[in-house]
Amino acid sequence: DDTRVRITHQPIELAVRSTRPASMDAIVCNGPPASSIAAAALCTQEFYSAVRSALTSNGVFTQRFRSSDFGPEPLRQCLATLSHVFPASGAIQTVPGEIVLLATNSEQGLISPGMLDRLQKDHARAELALCGWDWAQVAVLPLADAADPVGLFSNTPRPASLHAASAQTILNWPVEAARNADKARELREAFAPWQKQLASALPVTEAHHEAKRRLSSLAQQVEILAGMPDQPWTYRRSLRMEMQQHPRPPLEKVENGRIIRTSHPLDQQRQDYFQSLGDALVAAARKEQNALGLVRRLISFARSGDPLMGHFSHYEIVRLHELLQHPAPAEELQHRLHIVFFANPSDASVRPVISALDQLVQQPELISQPDERFDQMNALLQKLIERWEARTAWEPKSATRVQNDVDQSVRISN
Repeated sequence: DDTRVRITHQPIELAVRSTRPASMDAIVCNGPPASSIAAAALCTQEFYSAVRSALTSNGVFTQRFRSSDFGPEPLRQCLATLSHVFPASGAIQTVPGEIVLLATNSEQGLISPGMLDRLQKDHARAELALCGWDWAQVAVLPLADAADPVGLFSNTPRPASLHAASAQTILNWPVEAARNADKARELREAFAPWQKQLASALPVTEAHHEAKRRLSSLAQQVEILAGMPDQPWTYRRSLRMEMQQHPRPPLEKVENGRIIRTSHPLDQQRQDYFQSLGDALVAAARKEQNALGLVRRLISFARSGDPLMGHFSHYEIVRLHELLQHPAPAEELQHRLHIVFFANPSDASVRPVISALDQLVQQPELISQPDERFDQMNALLQKLIERWEARTAWEPKSATRVQNDVDQSVRISN
């Protein structure tokens, strides 16, 4: 309903050429794999020039560059072409084989002051949470800046720009894709010496310290999920230690001529979480009528995005539903599915997957459509396989517990 937003369905090459000049704040190009012929027109100087003319003076252009089949040369050619058109350009590798090309019309460069503060905005954190990311992980992504005078093109000749007339992408890139080599290693060796973290390009502020705190919490989350599978309750100790050892600076305000210090909102949120969790546990143990309402209060903490509190509160909510004899099965299933599908990839816990499958088998009406239910159960079985594969390097402390996990996995799979 926002008149400022207009959605059209047309190829991006036509869209950027048919729009009014300097009318777009951002252009996102999510094209086909770079090794395909269809992507040839999206990596040329002509296309990038059309993009630049469509952007405002501070406009930003991003392009997905899927490069699992390529060594470093095609990416170097794209960056050289981008840098010929835009005053600032660069590349960020998000995951192996996935690279984001960045460019802007701004003379201030790719990384502008306040970037870390913008990453912490609620809408940005919510979007990142949908793909299982935290804003602090974005802050430490490696950037290869094409405009850096001592960077990517300082020791090697800058490749010639790509043009539609020369057909370099169509003629040369398929050959590069077919070349047999360790291309991931070649990319690392070519770009790693010139990469720097996004946050390191900015003056140190409190946002940098907050990013370090969140990365510490993320590391502890991984340690619990991968190093101590099916033992999620140890997060409580880790969360308390974080609160005690890495508190955030208190906020100061003046009231009646006196300076009053209050806890930082994020630390206060963690304190409120433990208070709410305690109230819910007591109410569940006593089977109080308002127990389910107290459990539902924890949902806001589960959506907080906190690396420790946010993920593991779903475990707490599921456990409380079990103590209350499953008063809301549909809600319980949603929390079980979140635990399974939104966990860190290194998670080796199998019991949450077994429990989710068990509930779907016992209560198939929770997903009314048979095809949707089949897809969900098949996805859970695939997750169960992944979790057991993740345990290959894990040394169990109890053979009895592992045998029980094996028995339960075989039972639910049949």
